[in-house]
Amino acid sequence: MKKVRIAFVCKRNNIRSQMAEALCKIHENGFFIPMSAGIKIDNQINPKAVRTIKELYHHDMRINQKPKSVAKLKDVDVLIIVDDETPSLDIPHQHFERWDVDDPYGMDSDAFIRTANKLLSLIELLKKKIISGEVTVR
Repeated sequence: MKKVRIAFVCKRNNIRSQMAEALCKIHENGFFIPMSAGIKIDNQINPKAVRTIKELYHHDMRINQKPKSVAKLKDVDVLIIVDDETPSLDIPHQHFERWDVDDPYGMDSDAFIRTANKLLSLIELLKKKIISGEVTVR
């Protein structure tokens, strides 16, 4: 089976979508080719998000990730919008899901950890659905 190109999108591409991209790189790199993007991009990934992923998984998102515009997304198999604020997008894809993941912005580090854990469980569930054939991507 070919690697599944998965794109995570949220409004600013600085917390949730970036964390999801990093979690895919850490846990599912043999299965997914992850990327992330946003509608209105910030200049940098949120420092608390960077610190959370680094503390939990010893992975520094700043090395290979930066905020990107949705205009940069190409060849997407699975499109995931990780919030309820981002409108639907006109990006070609084979499968779409909207995950309502709370924004931990301005909250304590426990909120960022909960966000990372929720994203990881949703990523693992999606992988199971693809392997079982419940979700089809070519």
